[in-house]
Amino acid sequence: IDRLLLVVGLLSAHDNNVSQHNISETTWKKWGGRFALDDLRCPQRATRLEDCSYKHPAGTHNCRYYEGVVLKCKRDFMDGMGVKLLKGDGVPGPNGTVLLNGLINGTRSSGLVGAGGVDNKTAEILCNMAGYRYQVGYGFTKYVRSSDKLNCDTIQEEKLSVIAEDLNCFSNSTVSRNCSASAASEDSDIDNALWLSCSNDGDQFWELTNITLARNTPGNHEEEDLMSGCRWGTVLVTIRNTYTGKERRGLTRYINSPYTPSSICDMNGYTKKNPIYRIAGQISDYSNAKMSCGFIIKNEMKFVLSYLDCPGYYQKLSGCSFTVADEGYSPGNDNALWIGCY
Repeated sequence: IDRLLLVVGLLSAHDNNVSQHNISETTWKKWGGRFALDDLRCPQRATRLEDCSYKHPAGTHNCRYYEGVVLKCKRDFMDGMGVKLLKGDGVPGPNGTVLLNGLINGTRSSGLVGAGGVDNKTAEILCNMAGYRYQVGYGFTKYVRSSDKLNCDTIQEEKLSVIAEDLNCFSNSTVSRNCSASAASEDSDIDNALWLSCSNDGDQFWELTNITLARNTPGNHEEEDLMSGCRWGTVLVTIRNTYTGKERRGLTRYINSPYTPSSICDMNGYTKKNPIYRIAGQISDYSNAKMSCGFIIKNEMKFVLSYLDCPGYYQKLSGCSFTVADEGYSPGNDNALWIGCY
């Protein structure tokens, strides 16, 4: 904030709305505005005006009315609030209209929350509060089909209304007490209430980013000793979680199908179909044709997929289906998929 305008009487302890805007000349004259501080600078964790710097003495400035800023401060709102996702006649589940329940201004209340201003982080926190790990989607209830949200009759019978607006959680929030909101205005529209979809199944966020054939010379177990993109080798898969950005690289289990090996060879530039495919245990460590036992152990290579299927001889990466292996899944390293391309 370059300049701060204090307007006597405009701000009060009961203002729960959140806004930042420039003052109009009409408002300036109406409230008898005056500039108290100029070039105000506050560090990130400042809690008092004494923590900030500004032109001294107070009242020193070279500002015009249109350079003033009005701030209306919001209050903590979500601490202690419960969150449910309801659809139909009030059936809870992983998706639905968001219902808040808790103390509001000292009174236990229950109601809906406006979708305006809600961002990805805020939706994620709400999913966590509702008991889910992942946020899948969010938006206005008016854009959601009737079967996936709280129906109108239930809203009417339960006398539900929008009780909160401008709900926001800071970008580094991990808990609800870092979220805040404004008390809803009387004309808040139920059609603009928040709808949310959550999940505990993280598999939907994983994508295949690379499949290659890899091998090393026995006795050479450093990462730089691994040769990839080879004509033959152990299948090495890389997957990425689009939600968290996390990557996993490792093995996939043998599948008895000619299509998947053919597609993997094609992805690596070897276009002849019907390649040789085996369980890795059938290939000697000393053949220099696979990832050796020593390399797998030293580099802690694990199975990242329990299933991989590319339904066609020349299927692209995006056309393959797969199942992400749980942490600790191990059918035995000898059962990893090995392929030799022509």
